[in-house]
Amino acid sequence: MTADSGIERYLGRWSHASDRPLLRGESLEGLGQVVVIPALAERDTIFLALASLSRNDPNEIRKTLVLIVLNNRRPPHASKEDIRNNQDTLHCLRELQRGRLPDARFGGREETRAAMEEILRGGLRLAILDASSPGREMPVRAGGVGLARRMGMDAALACLGMGTADARCLFCLDADTLVEANYLSEAARFFRSGNWAAAAVDFVHRVTSKDPREEEAIRSYEISLRYYQLGLSYAGSPYAFFTIGSTMVCRDRAYAAVRGMPIRDAAEDFYFFNKLAKVGPIGRINRTRVHPSSRRSTRVPFGTGKSVGRYLEGDSRVDLLYDPEVFSVLKAWLSWMEGNFLCDEEHILAGAQRIHPVLARFLGERDFPGTWRRIRRHTRRADVMRRHFHNWFDGFQTLKLIHLLTGAALPRIDAAAAVGRLCRMHDTPLSVPAPGIGRSAGGREYLLDHLRRLQMDQDDSILS
Repeated sequence: MTADSGIERYLGRWSHASDRPLLRGESLEGLGQVVVIPALAERDTIFLALASLSRNDPNEIRKTLVLIVLNNRRPPHASKEDIRNNQDTLHCLRELQRGRLPDARFGGREETRAAMEEILRGGLRLAILDASSPGREMPVRAGGVGLARRMGMDAALACLGMGTADARCLFCLDADTLVEANYLSEAARFFRSGNWAAAAVDFVHRVTSKDPREEEAIRSYEISLRYYQLGLSYAGSPYAFFTIGSTMVCRDRAYAAVRGMPIRDAAEDFYFFNKLAKVGPIGRINRTRVHPSSRRSTRVPFGTGKSVGRYLEGDSRVDLLYDPEVFSVLKAWLSWMEGNFLCDEEHILAGAQRIHPVLARFLGERDFPGTWRRIRRHTRRADVMRRHFHNWFDGFQTLKLIHLLTGAALPRIDAAAAVGRLCRMHDTPLSVPAPGIGRSAGGREYLLDHLRRLQMDQDDSILS
């Protein structure tokens, strides 16, 4: 039984862990962390991911449970092929739990067989949440990746409560994502370094297709992700972190405090970290990386797979980025608030109008005056008002403001020009030969490498 009353309350009131059986092979003694992996028709990828985990430090592996959430909706809402794929995966995982190599007809590819052998040698502690077999399927509605992550992390939280370790963490990973050999040890080091609520592991997408256009697509997408994070960082936003499902790690207490993973078919990672940032600092683990797949996907309406698909279909908008001026407006707005938390809404709105009329319009449309009046009625302490402000003007509101600025006054611009200007704003000038270089393969690689280096140079604790 966990000693933390917040975790006990969460497990008693809001957990989805008891909805389906957890299949595990051994005791949970000494457990300190759980890696949660949702999987839908991932027979050809998940064993490669597990093999990469098995290369981690044996001391870390001994205190780690890897929990796979096999999930699909019932027929006809899931294809026969996906269901069969999941059942084959379930069989293989159960055999690995028993310390046996599955029969060759299950996952018979040479690469997959080699991965299974590596998993057995590595001694991974495997658990399976079966949301795939008949009668255990996911609900037809709200049965997407958000619910799968939620079920897995709720079950993981319950498992951690049975362990004996003091520092308990929940890792989010995807079935098509590989990790480096220091993934677990670097995460452990990071969380020992401070009282972090959560962290995002650095990442580099890997190309899983021989199509060179797919490589171009994923570079374009990764440029946009890194550019946006660096823009928020320049502005001084407390929400300047990556929100990619396969990069997320959080403490068990923080997970319970925000009442778990949002149950959404997409963007569950964004909303999850947006909540976590309100209960504690979020950092970045930049001494190791995860390597998500770049494969095209239509399972969710946005994200990596969707963005790759848009590029391959010829959508030219993928090579346009926010005008860096939107981050200058954001920086001015956040700086203005830092010096005026004790002022009334009229004074603050007057300052917002001077910064940019679209900012003032945004605040009016979002009823900032009413929100600020309510905050001022309850406190006049600047530190408390600061916290209330950032809880209201969170990552979601920040994104809405940037969208409004983009649509009303500052349209997207060429990627190379945008990156060049943002780098100068960060005092790291980038020499860009000409507009449009970002639309060539070499140009994209050049821009992406520069953004990666710029982010690696940032302290991993900047988000405190």
